[in-house]
Amino acid sequence: MRVIGSATLIFQAIVFALAIPVAAALRPGVGGWVAAVLMVMAIIGAFTARRGDIVVGSATQVVSVVASFFTPIAIPLALIFAGLWVTAVYYGRKADAVDAQRAT
Repeated sequence: MRVIGSATLIFQAIVFALAIPVAAALRPGVGGWVAAVLMVMAIIGAFTARRGDIVVGSATQVVSVVASFFTPIAIPLALIFAGLWVTAVYYGRKADAVDAQRAT
């Protein structure tokens, strides 16, 4: 889970960082700040996901989807990354269970 979750959140941070200029141009005053906050949350989530904490990453996804309504161009991005996060959590836990079984 740690590797898959962290990778998902790091890619999300990169995409939202690249979206800052576009969001700022489309919604002056709001769009750039929303994308920047989402980028920072994704980076923080990536570091905590390395410890196995999925709460911060899940909170990042919820805030991403809610905040993307302020900049509608980000809605598809937020939904795609929320889906990737759910998939990463599901398969990450399965992989962790297989690793724990293999270790015993």
